[in-house]
Amino acid sequence: MTKSNVLMSLCLLTLIFCSRNAAAQQLPQLSPAASVSQIVGLTKISIDYSAPAVKGRTVWGDLIPYNKLWRAGANSPTKITFSTDVAINKTNVKAGTYSLFIKPMKDAPWTVYINNDPKNEGVFAYNDKEDVAVFEVKTTFVVETKERLNYTINTENENKGTIAMAWEHIKLAFEIETNTKAIAEANIQKMVAEADRSWQTYNNAARFYLENNQDLDKANEWIEKSIANKKYFANYWTKARLLAKKNNFDQALNTAYEALALGNENPNESFNNNKPLIEADIKAWTPNASKKWKAPLKR
Repeated sequence: MTKSNVLMSLCLLTLIFCSRNAAAQQLPQLSPAASVSQIVGLTKISIDYSAPAVKGRTVWGDLIPYNKLWRAGANSPTKITFSTDVAINKTNVKAGTYSLFIKPMKDAPWTVYINNDPKNEGVFAYNDKEDVAVFEVKTTFVVETKERLNYTINTENENKGTIAMAWEHIKLAFEIETNTKAIAEANIQKMVAEADRSWQTYNNAARFYLENNQDLDKANEWIEKSIANKKYFANYWTKARLLAKKNNFDQALNTAYEALALGNENPNESFNNNKPLIEADIKAWTPNASKKWKAPLKR
């Protein structure tokens, strides 16, 4: 065999070996990687885990022993990430990524651990000094078998979400609280102070304060700046709502009609979608107007 033939044979064998390895890497995992994420208010919550299956086995008390720390998944530590500071079971937890551990119990509440796990070694190197939150959770029995471990995150409202774990016949859930108003206010202050000072910026800031019953005088200051930048149906409508909030219904109605007039001059999709809402506000405020007030004949 010539030298060139030997080299070709070696190259062919290497190609076959690499192809076989690549094919092997494509085989399905027994506990495939899974992830779930959800926005709660302005906070993104994510869980990354590996999801084992029941496969006819007894999970709790057998495959996963009672009264022993479990990595809340398979393969590698289960990770939970918060994009902002949160509160879990009344314990404040800083934004960041943590390991999630669970201790199953036979006839008692289970314990959930949120742990820094700085070396990413999971339960095998568990250090209780790295716990940032530890709390008990009551489990519920589920009749229908949940074949594969599954985590879900549900938004209850802009300040509260629920994380649930279900596997085999057991489900547990716990709440996550966020301070959406404080985060939003910080974002508004930064946006107004440093960034785009367009009519939209001031209008959005004023509307948020209005809808969350915060400093209406500040909201009024912002809406006047918005209108000074550009007269638009949206900021006139916000101003009308602020006036109504202060029980100044005569001026609120005048301003709402101004909003309709501005929108009708240059109608667009946004105005067409919001026009019925403006008209509904006018209808709701009219009975509260003074006897001197009269609706414009034509706008």
